[in-house]
Amino acid sequence: MRLPWAPAGPTSSPQVNMPAARTWLALGCLLALASGALAEDTVSAAAAKYGPTVYDCLRKAGLTSLIKIVDAAGMKSYFSTTYQINSLFAPNNAAVAQLYRTLQLPEQTALANKRLMLQLLKYNTIPYVRRTPYWPTKGNGFKKQKTLIPGMMLRLYTTSAGRLAVSGFANNATLIGKPGYNLVCARSVVHVTDGVLLPIEPAM
Repeated sequence: MRLPWAPAGPTSSPQVNMPAARTWLALGCLLALASGALAEDTVSAAAAKYGPTVYDCLRKAGLTSLIKIVDAAGMKSYFSTTYQINSLFAPNNAAVAQLYRTLQLPEQTALANKRLMLQLLKYNTIPYVRRTPYWPTKGNGFKKQKTLIPGMMLRLYTTSAGRLAVSGFANNATLIGKPGYNLVCARSVVHVTDGVLLPIEPAM
């Protein structure tokens, strides 16, 4: 089944504009229908000086599916610099595979939608370095964070089970790996997660 916003085939240089609200609402609804826990990838990572750039960190951590999204979105050069200051919530391979199943799209069809890939990356990135000590402790609410999409926010919190997590518009994701977070990559930090956070355009 092809979703209304999904291209029938590969697109040629789509403009990077925020999709209509119904696009992301559809994603949220589809995600809500998905069931089952995501299998955690094994990520062998050091807690400090993990890689010279974010892109190198993703490659070293074995996040091959996310690297494909970065490449498809035209963001390789952005994540290959040493001066960007970000925190990237990096879904593991199982999480990205679950995203495609939820969308009912083959991987290549989804990757051909450059606008979608770009928005996913921008929403899963915040323009600050936020290491795990910054997270509020269990029972102490959440901390709102800006993303690379103007006006779109994420919330950092700790679950009742004591796991560090991040909440988006349509879904949540938890930080995983031992260690798979606090991966220092140049001036940025990468946190491996078990989900792809989905945004929605703010109401006009």
